[in-house]
Amino acid sequence: MNLSARKMSDEDIPFIYHIFEQNRSVLHGNYISLDEWTKYLTGTDTSGGGDPYESHHIIMADAAPAAWLKIHSWNEPEICISMLAVDDLFKHKGVGRFAIQFAENMARYWAKSAVRVQTTRDNIIATECYLKCGYEIVREMIYKVGDGVDREGYEFIKSILPEALTEENLREVLTKMFGTKIVRADFKSKQLHGGTVGDVRLVTGNAETADGRKLPYKLVLKAQKKWERCGDPCSWRREYDLYKSDFGALFSDSFRWPECYRAEMNEEENETRLWMEYVDGVSGLDLTGEMCERAAEELGRFQGRLYAEQPAILKSLTNLSNVDFIKNFYLRYRSSSEVYDYIRSDSCEIPKRLCNMLISIDENEDEIWSRIGKLPIVLCHRDFWVTNIIRATEKTALIDWDTAGWGHFGEDIASLIADEADADHMIEYYQKCVPAYYKGFSEYTDISYITDHCVRELILVMFGYRLVERYKFAKTPDEKTLCLNMLEKIYEMERISYYF
Repeated sequence: MNLSARKMSDEDIPFIYHIFEQNRSVLHGNYISLDEWTKYLTGTDTSGGGDPYESHHIIMADAAPAAWLKIHSWNEPEICISMLAVDDLFKHKGVGRFAIQFAENMARYWAKSAVRVQTTRDNIIATECYLKCGYEIVREMIYKVGDGVDREGYEFIKSILPEALTEENLREVLTKMFGTKIVRADFKSKQLHGGTVGDVRLVTGNAETADGRKLPYKLVLKAQKKWERCGDPCSWRREYDLYKSDFGALFSDSFRWPECYRAEMNEEENETRLWMEYVDGVSGLDLTGEMCERAAEELGRFQGRLYAEQPAILKSLTNLSNVDFIKNFYLRYRSSSEVYDYIRSDSCEIPKRLCNMLISIDENEDEIWSRIGKLPIVLCHRDFWVTNIIRATEKTALIDWDTAGWGHFGEDIASLIADEADADHMIEYYQKCVPAYYKGFSEYTDISYITDHCVRELILVMFGYRLVERYKFAKTPDEKTLCLNMLEKIYEMERISYYF
């Protein structure tokens, strides 16, 4: 018997009606008519099928439908199996186990950290199946099931580890990391979160050398599946390409990226895997103003040196984002009626002066892009925000290079000031980080001719409409207030002048 899985179609609704009736007793469900199922599964009943983070799958045994699997919480770090019902004809034939493995493979592909599932205590077959598949009971609970009755049950969880995370791979990576033969290694894995779309994990444990020494370690394993960023289709593999090149030689002791101990490409799966140094330090909103100022100066020094020296390594890098990336990004946002029409409408709740600030950018875009175009073209990180900056022992490490490319002088500083920033300190950072950036850059290149740095304009084209979108669709009053505060700070920047 050949088992496979496919997405549910409308033609499968009678099968789901049938299989639910078969299993309704053990599922403790109420009767649901075929018409109700149709409304639910086609999305016309928004209480169920309209959930964009829910997916339905049919498990096939050869050409026959054998089971129904429902997965939800695709917008969360973990996914949940919320329904698994097997047809009576195919029970005790491995169909349920196959469905569970399919859910785990989906979780692994989409870089989810775990699969959760709940079942009632009296569903002995399901409980035994999940335990045999390696799930752990994390809590006993009482919860309301389909018939509205509170029943005793269990919640199970299974951590989803990347295929690359094996002891054999760890030994090889740790041997390179420590510079000595590692014969054994245990490990624990914890998913790290941030702006990245990959599966990033902190791997910790103890390594044992050939002479019996025990060495504690920390590593980062980053697995990245192929995906296409709008206007930058090869960004998914860029960090891998950079680590496979000689790009790392361009850094200094005080400004660097994490060391990479192994960079792999799985061509069949279109997946990159990077085993990297874990850099321990201060990051995110814990960075102080002085730390951000130093990071801005180090970035300027790095970009200024590359701009002045034009090392041959730069010419060999073929997978970098292009210089028009932020302009195209702005034009895509501006073309969205959701934000463009909103700030021009009577229903807009954003103060008029802030709307006019954005409208003025649109009305003067040719002149603004002309001014930006006169700035030096430099190698930009393009994701230079506080979460990707790590300050440790007076040095700066910069992670997540998948958006790196050619851009304009000051783009990265605009990100530092306005991307998910602390609104209370935006003005302070604007006043301190721009001069610090100039200072670092000018150590290698005469930029006295630049009298218009355009950082405020870069902030507006990069983040203005994004903040409007975030405000319009905010789920809480606090988030709306944050967006307004950030727009207000950008508005206030117009009155600040620099003398370099």
